[in-house]
Amino acid sequence: SLMMASELGEPHLYQGIDLEFPPTKHRPLTDPTAIFPEFFFGSDGFEELRKFIKQGSEFSKEISVILQERSEAEITYAKSLSKIAAKILRVCGGGIGTVSEGWKSIGTTMEQEADLHKCLSSGFMEDISKPLKGFVEVQIKARKPLEAMVDKAFKNLMDRRAEEFKFKKQSYSCCRDYEKAESAVSDAKSSKGKDVGKFEKKSKQLHTML
Repeated sequence: SLMMASELGEPHLYQGIDLEFPPTKHRPLTDPTAIFPEFFFGSDGFEELRKFIKQGSEFSKEISVILQERSEAEITYAKSLSKIAAKILRVCGGGIGTVSEGWKSIGTTMEQEADLHKCLSSGFMEDISKPLKGFVEVQIKARKPLEAMVDKAFKNLMDRRAEEFKFKKQSYSCCRDYEKAESAVSDAKSSKGKDVGKFEKKSKQLHTML
């Protein structure tokens, strides 16, 4: 599946990772999930994973449609072949001799071939195309609540980080004002100015805010 994934447009995700399968005696695959954290953890990890899975779903959908088209082509060919076989058998119905019998055999063979193509058409549709389409739909339905849960958690995280940035900005501003107030108190004391008390009061207020 990893090799298929690289064919779906994400080869850069696997650079530097040896994806030779199946594992051999000299190349054991003890834990296939070991490479997962290298690509899908971090702030953008889930989006990369979502994109990766979506590409797989789209690929499966397209394959399902292609197989459906192949099934329709097979049934169309089978019907045409069956009609031709019916015409041959009708023409040879009252005939006698080896030539007529030869063409009857050809008509019968065509009928059998038409039945084979009908079975092939049914196999493409019922055994591959429909199950594959159903599998994709089930997977999409199962992913939706999980994706909604992760999106909600990610939004909460971003809100908390926005608050953290806001408080850091306020803290930086308060620290800067506090340092200015402390400097003003020091200058007022050294010059024996009358505003020492005012500066000290402001400094204490800023210190409390911190």
